[in-house]
Amino acid sequence: MKMRIEGCAIRFRLNRKDVAELASTGQILESVEFAPAGDQRLVYAIKVEPKLSAVGADYQGGRITVRLPQAQAREWLETERIGLDGEQMLGCGRMLRILVEKDFQCLHTGNGRAEGEIDHEAYPNPLANAHRQKAG
Repeated sequence: MKMRIEGCAIRFRLNRKDVAELASTGQILESVEFAPAGDQRLVYAIKVEPKLSAVGADYQGGRITVRLPQAQAREWLETERIGLDGEQMLGCGRMLRILVEKDFQCLHTGNGRAEGEIDHEAYPNPLANAHRQKAG
């Protein structure tokens, strides 16, 4: 699971393995450590909740949790739908934008990827054929 934060927006990308785990357990979490002892850690999670009506998020005790309504999550997990999104009011006219989407294979090298390296856990990129035709 990849997380990206920019301003008042948070975005998660899940590969096929992540999506399968979320579908079977109802949650997925990962963390990044900032100290050797492991006591400085940011945990980020996605959780499916049956009584929820909208996508939401919270931050407590070093943990970011994005909560997905069960009906929306089930439809996203079981179909080819790419993402779920939501907006959460923060007060004073501010809003947090939340996006959870399926991660597609990259069409270019860079970001630590070698020429021809494919992330087999990522979803096949629907633009891959057009990209190959344009490059050729």
